[in-house]
Amino acid sequence: MMLNGFKLYSVHIDPGAARPYETAEFIAEGFNFWAFVFGAFWALYQRLWLLAVVLIGLNAMLAGMAEYMGFSPVSIYVLQMGIQIMVGFQANDARRIALNKKGYIVADMVAAHTLLHAQQRFYDRYLPTAVPERVPVSFAQA
Repeated sequence: MMLNGFKLYSVHIDPGAARPYETAEFIAEGFNFWAFVFGAFWALYQRLWLLAVVLIGLNAMLAGMAEYMGFSPVSIYVLQMGIQIMVGFQANDARRIALNKKGYIVADMVAAHTLLHAQQRFYDRYLPTAVPERVPVSFAQA
C-alpha cells in the first residue's frame, strides 16, 4: 500500500528473545515483485517450505495439463501468470503468517519510503525508551 510515496511496513518482534527489538522483522505491505518473478525460489529463500512445495506442485500440474490434456501454450501461460500474480499479492502475508506461527507479534506499523528509512524511524521511536539515560562520569570522581 502506498501513501503519498510511502510504503507501510509491519514490524514483527519475538517477545521471547533476550533483545527482541534487535531482531525485528520488517515486512512491506502490498505486492512483492520478487515473489512474483521468482515464485518457488523466493519461497525457499524465505524458508516458506509449504508455499514452495505448493508452487512446485502447481507448476508440475500445469506441465501435466499441457502434456496430457492438450492445453495450448497460451492457456498454460495465462494460468501461470495468474498464479504468479496471486503469489506476488499474497507473499508478504505468507511471511507474516510464518512469523506469527513462530511466536512473533506485531510491534508497530511504520510508513517510510524505503526499508532502511522504516528501520530508522522505528528505532528512533524505540531506542529513547529502551536505553536508560547515561549519567556522565567526570574523571575527577574516578
